[in-house]
Amino acid sequence: INWWLSGWPGACISKQGSYISHPERSKEIITKPEWDYWYDGKAATQPLAGTDGKNIILPGQIRDGGSYEKRFSNIAVWNTVMDNYDYSLDKWFELLNA
Repeated sequence: INWWLSGWPGACISKQGSYISHPERSKEIITKPEWDYWYDGKAATQPLAGTDGKNIILPGQIRDGGSYEKRFSNIAVWNTVMDNYDYSLDKWFELLNA
């Protein structure tokens, strides 16, 4: 799990449009134009590559939803536990203890 906090995974998944819990560690790995686009919500100043190395962002494009901070200020939490969660959990422990 510590590997996920090292910076490289966050740098990689940011190119897929996802975020990691500690983005500052990724800042050292990605370029300033990538950081500006993916995390600061600024317009791309050059073509930006995805995880496969192919350009996926063109100059002038702006990420939907804005910056990292703006996107996370819109998070809402709701109950995502399935109705049968308790039943499944009980059965899982029965299997493990069988």
